[in-house]
Amino acid sequence: MIQIMLLTLIAVCVLAAISIMVLAFCEIINGMRDRRNDANAQPVVVYQQAPVEPAKEVEKEAVALEPAVTAVEEAVVEEPAEDDGKVTFQSEKEMRKTLKQAYAELNQTNKDLYDKLINEVVSLEKIRCKESLYAYTAMQGQATIAKIKIARGTIVLDCTIVNADLKNYAKETGKKIKPKPMRFKITDDDELSSAVFTLKVANQEALEARNLKK
Repeated sequence: MIQIMLLTLIAVCVLAAISIMVLAFCEIINGMRDRRNDANAQPVVVYQQAPVEPAKEVEKEAVALEPAVTAVEEAVVEEPAEDDGKVTFQSEKEMRKTLKQAYAELNQTNKDLYDKLINEVVSLEKIRCKESLYAYTAMQGQATIAKIKIARGTIVLDCTIVNADLKNYAKETGKKIKPKPMRFKITDDDELSSAVFTLKVANQEALEARNLKK
């Protein structure tokens, strides 16, 4: 009987010890979990709304309105391309005139100068002339030696001297050298004389270059 009581007491003590150990273990786990949650917790930021000042009345300033723009800008259009590849721009109001239109607007003095120049051109030896919409061109063979235009009421002559030596150099080396034209603005007889003299030299040089080619 005494042995049974002892065994029962021992069993109760063991159970009590086990319960205490389980409770202690649970407390340890809960403490660790609480510390981890505290470490991961984000600080809560409390925003305090700034006091709103009463709106101040803004004085309205009188604004002077600029008058509406009534002038319409002139549209820019591209001129027809020239033979020299240059492109210029004019307004619609000043659109390019044809050669005949520009000639018709010349005064009588400039018309006489233009007629004299054309007569000198057509009288050159073996010259070939053609009149396009905007220019009068004189050619010796395939080379253009003169181009006559009327720009803003002024007679303009571009004269190109085709040198035989340059032709020969191009033939021997294969490097073509394109001479630049000399420009004359013919406004009086003196300028016309210089232009005509240069035309004759250019035509003679072009003839020699053609003969060299033959």
